Amino acid sequence: MPALPDSDADGVVDSLDNCALVSNANQKNSDDDSFGDACDLDDDNDSLADADDNCSKKYNPDQADNDGDGRGNVCDFSLLVVGHQDARHVRIVAPGS
Repeated sequence: MPALPDSDADGVVDSLDNCALVSNANQKNSDDDSFGDACDLDDDNDSLADADDNCSKKYNPDQADNDGDGRGNVCDFSLLVVGHQDARHVRIVAPGS
């Protein structure tokens, strides 16, 4: 029986490969579309090419960037301090917690 084609030699046969011409053995597909991340120009399906997206792995079509750091709000991890002025009672929480 002849071997099935694997054009990119990543160990995944072309008929099952989500990116048949670019090696991507892990078949990572962040947005669960039909293209592996290695071939996907828009990994989060927000209609912005990754090269122009300020948070290319998380859906954010509005591209909001409140702190102006170049990363979209959905990719920012800022800690909020909630509690008393007394440091013994300060609790650190992630946004949205």
